[in-house]
Formats: sequence, structure tokens, C-alpha cells
Amino acid sequence: FSSIASRFQRAHKKDYEDGMALPLCSLQVKQSDKVSYDAIETCDTSSDNDQEVEEDEVLKLAKVRNIDSCSALHSMDTSSISSPSQSKKFSTAKNNECQPNTTNTTTTTLPPATLSSLWHRKHTRQHLLTYFFFSFFTAGVDEAFPLFCISKDIGLGIAEISIGKILSLSGILFALLNYIVSSTIISKCGLYKSLHMAPFLSSPIIFLVPLSILINQYYDSYNNDNNLTNGDNLSWPTAIYLSFIMSWNRIFAMVFYAGITIATNRTVHVSHRATMNGLSMMGGSIFKAMGPTFAGFLVAFSASSGVIDSDVGSVVVFGLLGLIGLSIGFFSLLYLREEEVEDLEER
Repeated sequence: FSSIASRFQRAHKKDYEDGMALPLCSLQVKQSDKVSYDAIETCDTSSDNDQEVEEDEVLKLAKVRNIDSCSALHSMDTSSISSPSQSKKFSTAKNNECQPNTTNTTTTTLPPATLSSLWHRKHTRQHLLTYFFFSFFTAGVDEAFPLFCISKDIGLGIAEISIGKILSLSGILFALLNYIVSSTIISKCGLYKSLHMAPFLSSPIIFLVPLSILINQYYDSYNNDNNLTNGDNLSWPTAIYLSFIMSWNRIFAMVFYAGITIATNRTVHVSHRATMNGLSMMGGSIFKAMGPTFAGFLVAFSASSGVIDSDVGSVVVFGLLGLIGLSIGFFSLLYLREEEVEDLEER
């Protein structure tokens, strides 16, 4: 016991002088208000034979000095231990400190994930289906919008260069506002609340696209009356209006995509995430391919079938797409729950 105290004294004399050392040997030192180097240097360890050996002091001192507790106990001079109870207590302390800790070292090896096993997980399947159908919705909107702009029967009937102006302006608005809006919503509302909100903020604004026909007709007639035509029948107010709608739709779609990606990864063990993301990308690609097909058929049917009046054809197209987006929002609100997947991170 005295040998380890001596070693600490020589290495850390200043610390002892500052009062950082713990009382180690004599009753005089233990009762002193401040342990000094000189007190430990002059203490009589032979008078401590009748005192109970406190191995906790060695462990505390070892912790202060950042020394391994097992090494400290092995270096301790046990010659002063006389009674069997003290010896047994010291041996128990040494065994506890030096024996490898086997608690919580058992690991469960999970079987490799397959597409089938992932799909049969209820919460993973619900998250994936939400992502698939929202991919279908956004791809359908991206296909239906330029067809609406170019159609003379149910749309604006504008040239391709005018469509480029709208999309370019919406891209600028998206680049400027996307980070601010997305980070604010996710930080204020949290992951799942923003995930529930995004479809309801992204989808309903699509209902307003057909109003651009009335706006453009008004400004087109105004320009004709005042000889302000420039060969392009798209007015700037109409372009700004449609750019705002499309950028709004894309911003909140990105909020949804960011949230659903994080949430879906939380539904599986970390070792299964690569397979799950492969399944997610495969299904998302299929539904993104189906979206333009559906939107193209819907626009063509509304414009040329004769079943739907051309004056309301655009309302049917974007009304149906908007309802699809809202239904996805209700699905996420009903079936995507944070408390049902929060424990999966610990598996």
C-alpha cells in the first residue's frame, strides 16, 4: 500500500501540495484538513496495521491520476493486511477491477436482409408505400404541367420558350427558398410532424394551376387593346404566378423526401439499411415511371376524348392530381408514427 503512495508522491508532488491527494496511511493524515506532501512523506505506515484497509481510496486515487485501477491494486503493498476479512475484501476488490467485464457483450447476429423480409415488416412497408406514391404524384405533376402549358385545348397554348421561362424562374425561387423553408420546418416541427405536413402543403396548391388561364387571358386582352403584344402570348404576371406555384410544390416535396428517407432508415436495423435503400430506389423508380404515363393519359383524355368539356379539362387534371397528393398526406398522418419505430434504433 505504501509503495503505490510513494510512487504517486514522487510523480505528483505538486498535486499533493495543492490538496488533490487522498489520505492514504496514518490516522493523523486521514484526520488532517489538507493532505500535504510532507504529511504523507513522514507518516508512519507501521502504525496503520490495526486500521482497516480501504481499497476504495486506492481506486479513487488511481482514477484521479488516470491510472488503471487493476494496476493500482496490483502495485499496492498488502503486507499491512492482517485480518482474514480485510484480505478477503482486498481480493474481492482486485477481482472486480481486474476481471474482464462480460456484461452486455453478447451480440445477436441478424440474418441478412432480403427484399421479402423487409417488405413483410409492417412499419417499413408503410414508409416505403408512402414514398412510392408520393414519387408517383410528383412525377405526374412534372409531366402534366408542361403538357398543360403547351395544350391549346385545355391549357395556355404557349410556346416552349415560354415554358422554359416559367420553369427557370421557379428553379430560382426553389434554390433561394428551399434551404430556409426546409430547415425551419424540420427544426421547429420535428421529423414526423414535418413529414405529415409536407403533402398537405405541397398538394393543394396544384388546384390553383387552372386559374392561370384566366390570368393570362386578362393580361393578353389588355396587351392587345394597348398594342403591347410582343409575339409571346404568355404574360409576365402569369409566368410569375405559375413559377410561384411550382416552386412552392417542389419545396415542400423536398421536405417530404428528406423526412421520409430518414424515417424509413430508422425502421430497420443499421445492417439492413443498404438492402432497404435498394428496395426504396427500385420501387421509387417504378412509380416515377408510372406517374408521367398516368399524367400523359389524363391530359390527352381530358383534351381530346370529348367526354370532358375542354373548359374544365385542366380542372379535372390538376384536381385529380391534387387529390392524390392529399390522400398520401392522410395516409402518412394515419399510418406513420414516430413512437412505433423509435425503439428499432436500439436493436
